[in-house]
Amino acid sequence: MFSSFLQKPEGEEPPNESVTAPSPPPLTKEEIRLKRLQKVEETVLTEKTGGNALEIDATQPSSEDTKRNKNGDETSSPLKKSLKISGPQSPIASSTTDAQKSTPKKDPAALEALKIDRDNRALNMNLEFALQLTLRREAAVDSIQYCGHDGITVANSFLNASNISELMCGRLNEQTENAVMYLSGCYKRIVAKESSASPAVQAELAKCRKQIISLLGSCLGVPELFDANSANSVRDLAASLQEDASPVMVTMLKDLIEELNEQGYLPMVMEELATSVYSKLDNNPVAVQPGNPFSIFQGPGANSMRSVLDDFSAALSAVGALVRTDKRVCKELVAQKCFLNSELVAVSRFPNLQHVPPQMRHHPRFIEAAGTRGAAVEHQTLLGRVLRISPEPRDPKLVELFKDTQRTPRNIVEGKIQDLRKRCAQAQTVGVEILMSCLRAGGPAKAGAMQWLVQSLVQNLEVEKDQPSPLLGASSGFMLNLGAVMLQLAHPVIADAEKLKKVDLFYLFANEGKVVFPDDLTKLMPLAYFSSLTSAAGSLPPPAPPAAAASTAEFNFITQSFFLCWRALHLGVVPQCNRYENILRGLNHHHAGLETNDPHAMHYLVLKFGTDAQLLSPDLLQEIVLFCSAASTKLIDTLEPPQHSKNAMDVSTGDVEVNYQDWLCTPEQLTADQKHVLLNLPEHLVDDIMTMLIFVARTDPAILKTASMDSTLSLIVFFLRRPWAIQKPHLRAKFGLTLFHVFLPASARSRGDMWSQNTPVDGPHTNLLSTHIMAQRYMSPGLLLLYGDVERTGFYEKLTNRRCIMVVLKHLWTLPTHRSAFRGIATLQDTFGSSTAPASSSSSGATAEGSGQDYFVRFANGLMNETNALVAATMDKLVEIRKTQLQMQNLPEWGRLSEEERKQITEKHEANEQECRGSAGLCLETLNMLNYLTSDEVIRQPFLHDAILPRFTSTLLNVLQRIVGAKSLELKVDNMESYNFQPKVMLMEICLAMVHFHDSPPFWQAVAKDSFYNNGGPIRKALNIATRFNLITPGEIAHLHALYEQVQQARTSFVDIDSIVADAPFDFMDPILDTLMRDPVRLPTSGNIVDRSTIAQHLLNDNTDPFNRASLNISMVEPVPELKEKIQAWLDQKIAEQQQS
Repeated sequence: MFSSFLQKPEGEEPPNESVTAPSPPPLTKEEIRLKRLQKVEETVLTEKTGGNALEIDATQPSSEDTKRNKNGDETSSPLKKSLKISGPQSPIASSTTDAQKSTPKKDPAALEALKIDRDNRALNMNLEFALQLTLRREAAVDSIQYCGHDGITVANSFLNASNISELMCGRLNEQTENAVMYLSGCYKRIVAKESSASPAVQAELAKCRKQIISLLGSCLGVPELFDANSANSVRDLAASLQEDASPVMVTMLKDLIEELNEQGYLPMVMEELATSVYSKLDNNPVAVQPGNPFSIFQGPGANSMRSVLDDFSAALSAVGALVRTDKRVCKELVAQKCFLNSELVAVSRFPNLQHVPPQMRHHPRFIEAAGTRGAAVEHQTLLGRVLRISPEPRDPKLVELFKDTQRTPRNIVEGKIQDLRKRCAQAQTVGVEILMSCLRAGGPAKAGAMQWLVQSLVQNLEVEKDQPSPLLGASSGFMLNLGAVMLQLAHPVIADAEKLKKVDLFYLFANEGKVVFPDDLTKLMPLAYFSSLTSAAGSLPPPAPPAAAASTAEFNFITQSFFLCWRALHLGVVPQCNRYENILRGLNHHHAGLETNDPHAMHYLVLKFGTDAQLLSPDLLQEIVLFCSAASTKLIDTLEPPQHSKNAMDVSTGDVEVNYQDWLCTPEQLTADQKHVLLNLPEHLVDDIMTMLIFVARTDPAILKTASMDSTLSLIVFFLRRPWAIQKPHLRAKFGLTLFHVFLPASARSRGDMWSQNTPVDGPHTNLLSTHIMAQRYMSPGLLLLYGDVERTGFYEKLTNRRCIMVVLKHLWTLPTHRSAFRGIATLQDTFGSSTAPASSSSSGATAEGSGQDYFVRFANGLMNETNALVAATMDKLVEIRKTQLQMQNLPEWGRLSEEERKQITEKHEANEQECRGSAGLCLETLNMLNYLTSDEVIRQPFLHDAILPRFTSTLLNVLQRIVGAKSLELKVDNMESYNFQPKVMLMEICLAMVHFHDSPPFWQAVAKDSFYNNGGPIRKALNIATRFNLITPGEIAHLHALYEQVQQARTSFVDIDSIVADAPFDFMDPILDTLMRDPVRLPTSGNIVDRSTIAQHLLNDNTDPFNRASLNISMVEPVPELKEKIQAWLDQKIAEQQQS
């Protein structure tokens, strides 16, 4: 069959190679092929000359084969001669006679001959199976082809390393067969046989493998070697890798890379391989005509989209197998344009897009072709195409996948989400393999991998915006995958405490770090802001950075991977955590549309399930928690080293020796390192930790048990003690949210606080509030101050923030280790002067004017504001709910309305119900807090403060009036309990709070003067209801009745000031409230004179002058004693005149 190749025509003389022409003609394809074959033969001869392999003499037929000779003789054919390659001859014949077989095995030479014969036969059988070739007619069965010639007897010849190269070349030259597929198959089959072969056969098979690799390398380097069979050899190899990326294939690749490197073909082959795999990662490539953006939507597949449901597993397996083989592969890979094309990243293919319609600019095909910067990194780089494999909400295939979800069993839906998760996980795994292989390869490969990582972050600053442009920033799916990849790269650092110590935080302040963390990022404490905190700091230059932070410092990979990971999480994971609640809200709003597969409803459904597939992966969440723990440790160890922490206690008694006068730290107490870190630390680093932990706590809280949260709690306490250290009030509010969701025991939280079907669980992290020493000392006062400061987070946000803080404070109140801290902050007197935090710091809530007790007064004022607002909101919504319920119950009237009108009324009714549930529940929490705080004799004292007592009594009487007054009948809605509205519980809390002050004359006087007292009507009704329903004990009823009597008596001696001041001089009246001033003070910022109580009340909510908005605090006001004396003299005279009349 292959005789034309194995045997030269008789009489043909070799060409005379010594004659050369002046200008030789170029070699033809056939001549090139022959020269390559000659090189192969020379390679085989060289190997045999220096080798010790088994030698099989093809001219010595066995007796069995002799009988099969057509002519009955044993003459050797020319084919046999051609198969015998000179080299070290084996003294052992390849076969034995029947007589030899029957001879007793005593002669060592005979035994050795038998062994050699057995090995030769085994080798032949293995090679026949592996190469699918044979020189024995009887073995030519199934897929094994016979290689002899009709006129030549070769049936008694065995295959070995001496003849397989010629046979394989002959097969590939004369048969239509894919050379790469055939040779790689031969290699794998040989490897499969090696493990069970004898050592001698293994050695020979190893030589055969080497020859196969040599042929394979020649095919790849010279594609025309076997004509059409090897014309597309590199693409064939890529296809083979896509079909099989097993360890055997990786071993073959390693041998092949070595061969290609020796032959000098490695760069050329790697370029073609990389290009082939790169193109396979885009199953619908976009054809772009320069200057014509509309060409993207022309041609076949113009309307199709790339989908995560497309099968990219083969291409991913191929690139993964490639990078696992050899360092040289990584070096060549990063040198390719498809790895990182700087030109495509920086310059758009279509600079002028004004004439392109907006809907086209946001089309996925257009983004892939025309996007720059982050979009180009995603779509025009090899790693980008790997990591972009993620769910896209506009993907029609995903929309079709999740259609009719309402009628689909939950386990089937979960199975679909798991399938998406596996696809994303495969992309992430391959991305990690590529990067890790390049990093381990060192040199140019490592530099190329680091450059890609840096560029993937630097070029994606666009994704930080609320509405990023898809033409400039990568997709959220790509950024999520990038964050997951970076977590795996940084895992050895965040999981090892010793390696974590080697992370240099001052990387952030060096030139290298500023590439990834640019200077324009918002800092925790900008220099201008820090300088305004104290008068002394304003004239001081910023502290010099430590030596480690020199601008030209070089940092190890441990530091680089840690901070690159942090930045990747900020750009990829954190935005998705922030958007998740909005996704849930959108899905809830359009939930009814799922029945009809409404496009808006399906958009949110696909968005939700796609995010679940990527972001709610348990492995990813576990890595996120581990990173947050490590990041907290790094920050707190730098900001407050363990040796400087006052985290000590008497373990035997559990008592903490605390000086509560030092709970609030001042800027002057900062060390040089602390100043440098706070002045230069990007604000988002702290925000990221809190955001990610809150997300995990609300989706899969059991994962929080897998990492230590001690450092995170220490970090929160550090900033609670330094409220001026963070300028952004929303970030400070997140400390309260983190305490609530992460550290609060499960029993203190409700199922409604979760974003998933999981329920809160307890673990070591939920015990920290009772065992963490610094928390025992300083958390309660810090939260009291934070409660007032969240006023600046906005109307809707402050409700959630304050509810979480109240629940945490309520839990701390139940812990004996925290009770002393509450009392300590309530009893501080004149601890801090105005220098602690000037009025300019009001934007961060960091004020400390007057005295330490003012912090508690500020908290109490916020509590009053909150209670009044919540009661009003609850009552108003209940009235609207009652009105709508009556309207719906009137069937004739309801039926006359159009469907659209009924829909609008129903939607508004549902919104009112939801808002009522929230405000009513929070209202109960505030009233309960008033009750348990005022139950302590020490903590009651701040509520008698002149600035808070009138607000306190007004709040209590206002709630009473709304619950038991004439309009209370309007609150009797159907299913009242479903709205968290419990008027009896509210009444009980108010009565108990008033009982706590039954023996306080200042409280009697304040109630008597309050306009909501209404001649005692609300208190009398409250007494009747409490007695009838046994809401409080008989003793408490007696105290409340005694309070009522004392107030009534105070009213008898009460002077009607309002009637007296009707004709008061204009200068005596407060310009804000139009009331008679009792303690006039001048505001130095505007020169206006107001009553001290008025400005004190104003400054509890806003630290500015009400007349010109200049910064102001209570310590800055100036008394006006002369005017005060005049007012008092005039008032005494008027009172005397009234009494006489």
